[in-house]
Amino acid sequence: MDGFLGGDFIRRFVITLDYAKGVMTVADPSGFEYRGRGIVLPVTFRDTKPFVPATITVGGVSETAEFFVDSGSSDAVDHPAILKSKGPVRHIRMGNGLGDGSEGGVLGHADVFALGGFRMPGALTACCAPVEWQRSMFGTEILRRFTVIFDYARSRIILEPNEHLGDPFPDNGA
Repeated sequence: MDGFLGGDFIRRFVITLDYAKGVMTVADPSGFEYRGRGIVLPVTFRDTKPFVPATITVGGVSETAEFFVDSGSSDAVDHPAILKSKGPVRHIRMGNGLGDGSEGGVLGHADVFALGGFRMPGALTACCAPVEWQRSMFGTEILRRFTVIFDYARSRIILEPNEHLGDPFPDNGA
């Protein structure tokens, strides 16, 4: 399921990524009608980049923000809240797209990452990418826990949890 689909392609169709089955479905938005029981997240576009609301809790403090949805990143969550962690963190090199390792950062576990009512304890969280809009983002380590429907024609993403929702996050080595 890793790979790149350009924004122009994603905006033209309704894209369903079933991470558990490793299947992608492409549909014409004019004939698409969602009838499932998933959670619908409103999408806000900034410079064509999709953002959705989510909440991260670190050190017992919760912050709600607009998170960039980066389906091309293998990260779980990137957010500066991890700098407030009372748990172990590891100093790492952060990339500026395609993981070039150009900046210093930290990696640790959030108490909880909440997305559309789904709570994911211990989400592996990094900070701080050198590009401002990447400082609040989540990638495929979060998305793989769902069947994800990108319906950008209607400014929404739909999440249907799969059997991986409760999987533990990888150890950060701290």
